[in-house]
Amino acid sequence: MNARTSKSAGLRGALLLLCALPGPFGHAQTQRLVEGNGLAAESAYAVAIDGTRIASGSPGESSSAGAVYTRVCSLAECTAPTRIAPADLAPGDLYGSALAISGTTLAVAAPGQNPASVYVYVFAAGNWVQQTRLVSPDGDDSAGFGRALALDGDLLLIGTPDAQAGRGAAYVYARSGSVWSQEQRLGADLPAPGDHFGHGVALSGTTALVGAPGRAGAGLGSFAVGAAYVYVGTLGNWEQQAILTDALGNNGDSYGTSVSIDGDRALIGAPLSAAGAGSVYVHQRQGSVWSLQAQLAAAAGLPGDRLGWSVALAGDFALAGAPYARGSCGAAVVFKRITGIWLEAPGAGVANPVFGQLIGWSVASDSQR
Repeated sequence: MNARTSKSAGLRGALLLLCALPGPFGHAQTQRLVEGNGLAAESAYAVAIDGTRIASGSPGESSSAGAVYTRVCSLAECTAPTRIAPADLAPGDLYGSALAISGTTLAVAAPGQNPASVYVYVFAAGNWVQQTRLVSPDGDDSAGFGRALALDGDLLLIGTPDAQAGRGAAYVYARSGSVWSQEQRLGADLPAPGDHFGHGVALSGTTALVGAPGRAGAGLGSFAVGAAYVYVGTLGNWEQQAILTDALGNNGDSYGTSVSIDGDRALIGAPLSAAGAGSVYVHQRQGSVWSLQAQLAAAAGLPGDRLGWSVALAGDFALAGAPYARGSCGAAVVFKRITGIWLEAPGAGVANPVFGQLIGWSVASDSQR
């Protein structure tokens, strides 16, 4: 394999950078970065990566007004961080709670604002310049607008999992020139309170993936089995293509808590499955038909680890966070697909992990060729 896959795992206090090198399982921790005030600022609560550019959110900084830090990283080193914090932030805005980056465009959520909003920036002449600020179209300050973000080129997907008594929603925005416009509001069929549709969102080209971890199953009395919805956009019209589920899922698994998509492959986290040990699911699309390819679990996983709290997919690499593993020190587990079989690679960790660091609270991955 000629690709080098860069990965990042949030520690809620620091940012752990990993790099997957050529070879069956070759990957290594390369750097550990601390932004802002570390744990106090909830540094790396959210992380995003595209190529060599990395962004990390610190929503707890400055009395929870928040901030975002960006760097350009190579295998050997990272540049000094650039801090982004709009002048209009106020305590409790939680700016940096969710991030998405695509090329020279960065989206940052501030779900604590009134109204909740998402800031969009473009990188020009060496600086991040605000292009727009999108506000919740629901007018519901408790809807969670921006709790999850996904960005691919000129398309932005914003999760609003708490809208309408927790039924949830997701909004697709499209950019024309420098103007962003709402393209469509997505929602689950027959939504129910507590579905939390939009808790996790992902984009790959014109395919959108939206998690609804609170969605009930088919059985009487079923709750929080979870589901993930696939949509395909054509000329601004987004239609549901599939509903992905775990056919053997149990109450409380929360399948769809986290989602990621790369081309015709989707990765979905169910962190409360298997007595809370957690697992992740790989689904593959053939034409317009999706099928389960693999269910992945950590070999050393224990009840309460919550593998799948966060997920990231890049080609034949899958990364899953288990923030409550090892006494809440946390872990990031790497899986690699070899000759059609997904295998666990040696786990990612840090020297002298600290209780409560929650490694893997957020993860991101990107292939570089």
